[in-house]
Amino acid sequence: GSPLQYIGFDGKGHQVRDILHIDDLYALLRRQLQDDVLGAAGPFNVGGGVEGSVSLRELTEICRQATGKALDIGERPDTHPADIPYYVTDTSKVETATGWAPTKRPGDVVADIHRWIADNRAMLEPVLKR
Repeated sequence: GSPLQYIGFDGKGHQVRDILHIDDLYALLRRQLQDDVLGAAGPFNVGGGVEGSVSLRELTEICRQATGKALDIGERPDTHPADIPYYVTDTSKVETATGWAPTKRPGDVVADIHRWIADNRAMLEPVLKR
């Protein structure tokens, strides 16, 4: 319920990031731990890749759909010098070496986080009240 803003790049929320579900990361780690050759094949860039990428504005809509809540989000157009408009992990090396690729999409990630928060609300209440 706190106020939110899209910050930078005209404040429109068009920055793009990729999202990686913990289940996908766990699947990769298990694969690497079970196969010594794969474990030694890194380092790798690991992330959600192109299929797991989403703009902040798109992510806002996914969150609205998952929660049923809409928030007004302000616009702060000034961009921090270290911010970038687009970051999506190139997972081609890890995919080629291990056969792994993320399977969960941003909607899956948000739905699972929302469900986890609902299931653990009592434990999280002290943090959520801040």
